[in-house]
Amino acid sequence: MTNPITQANIPIEKPKKKPISKGVRIGILTLVVIAAAIFGIRWYIQLTTTVTTDNAKVSTDLVSISAEFPVSLPMSMYKKEIPWK
Repeated sequence: MTNPITQANIPIEKPKKKPISKGVRIGILTLVVIAAAIFGIRWYIQLTTTVTTDNAKVSTDLVSISAEFPVSLPMSMYKKEIPWK
């Protein structure tokens, strides 16, 4: 006994995907190479122009820096009243 052909038992074929053409592949590959070159050049320039360190130590001579004061202060400075007293 054979099954009658009905809508329910007809096998459904999956539609075949259209393969990507060679031109599209070359275009995508070209864009990827250009993007990698741009980011690579920017990375290299930043790497060669930036100096970083984790624990830098500098040894120098200590020099004291102070503001210049006149040798003697005028007496008027000593006679000023202190505002909080």
